[in-house]
Amino acid sequence: MDYFTRATESLLLQGVSFDDQYLTLDESYWARAVEESGYVSAQRSVVPPVD
Repeated sequence: MDYFTRATESLLLQGVSFDDQYLTLDESYWARAVEESGYVSAQRSVVPPVD
């Protein structure tokens, strides 16, 4: 939930820079917000268990 909140917060805080009457929050906006939330970095740092 923490990463979801961070991604949403990032999108809302930066929304001023790309807001207009025809704005559609497509995948590229969300992908950037998820990257900035730290989720992607956290997932990359997890090492799968060795069997």
